[in-house]
Amino acid sequence: MPTWIIGPALGEGPLIERPADVQKVWPTLEPIQRLPPAQFNRLLDQLVSCLLLQKRMRDSGVKDHVPTKIVTLKVRLGDGEHVNPGMHLFQEGEKSGQG
Repeated sequence: MPTWIIGPALGEGPLIERPADVQKVWPTLEPIQRLPPAQFNRLLDQLVSCLLLQKRMRDSGVKDHVPTKIVTLKVRLGDGEHVNPGMHLFQEGEKSGQG
């Protein structure tokens, strides 16, 4: 599961609009980027959409080539709140409620 380090909000103004230094550290180390919360949240939305699509494909019997793991995303929102949306995805070969 991709992992980022997110620094504190920078600058002045509403917290939801203030950028932070963000660095993807796994599976590959990437350069630090300064991103506002909305832009970083779009990256997370794309990741979640991809994972949900993989789950739907598995649930419908379609085999994909990317094994997934049980993951929990911890997202730091621009307003300073923390959420822990638990997403339970099955690894390839695990019982998924079918059959």
